[in-house]
Amino acid sequence: MAVFQHEQLEVYRLAIEFMGNSVGMAARIPRQRWFMADQFLRAASSVPLNIAEGAAEFRAAEKARFYRIARRSTAECAACMDVLQVMGILAAEEVDSGKTKLLNVAGKLTRLVTGIEARDRK
Repeated sequence: MAVFQHEQLEVYRLAIEFMGNSVGMAARIPRQRWFMADQFLRAASSVPLNIAEGAAEFRAAEKARFYRIARRSTAECAACMDVLQVMGILAAEEVDSGKTKLLNVAGKLTRLVTGIEARDRK
């Protein structure tokens, strides 16, 4: 079976797992708040999609740029969950659990970027 480079990254697998969780959370958002479901799902899908693009890139600066974009999307997801909690859609425990996963992903992305940038300076 063929495997893409991004599929070998633990951070990608964790981002896909969070994306799957976000679909369930977004499904509970009432129709009149469709804009929040759309924003949340776009942010959540941006994380693994940008990780995949970064993994496929061969130039160090571009690879790091895609990983930084993915990292920023983790912060956007966390903010979306805060908004959904304020709206009464997500429980505090669910937000805490989601943010823990996102912090794990963000940390791994930070390490990828700093490693790439350190190698690129040599």
